[in-house]
Amino acid sequence: MVELRLLDFFSIDQPRRQAVLRQILKNKVTSSSIYWGLRYNYLSYLNVFPELDEKNYDRAIAQLIEENYLSKKDNKLLLTIKGQHALDEFKQQHYFIDKPQLFNKYDLKLWKEILRLMIQVLSELSFENRRYYVVSQNLKAQFYIKKWLYQEKRKY
Repeated sequence: MVELRLLDFFSIDQPRRQAVLRQILKNKVTSSSIYWGLRYNYLSYLNVFPELDEKNYDRAIAQLIEENYLSKKDNKLLLTIKGQHALDEFKQQHYFIDKPQLFNKYDLKLWKEILRLMIQVLSELSFENRRYYVVSQNLKAQFYIKKWLYQEKRKY
């Protein structure tokens, strides 16, 4: 399957470097990537995809070039007319995030761990069970839950 969502980062008018996008998405910031990210209007996508696999990303870009959705010129990429039409169709069928900068502030994987642990802790507390196996081994999530429980205990 072709990664058509990547086409949204490219322009018909302005040639763009694929490495800059990869570095911004993965949060590998250098002064050069920040400068070009600012020029390309990528900075709101900083750290949106920290586990980005570089090989898969490069393979997806190569496939977009091969399918003639992107054209390569002087090591920079331009969106083609075919790519623009494919992107328009893709946008009608799929959701695109409105505020990607929220991924900079919030660690969604940690939030999932905290939520899972919170549900377990509250369930065990409702049955007055103080001895149970913790569902999450993430120490940071455990710290936040302990802190939250301590704050709630002090209120009452």
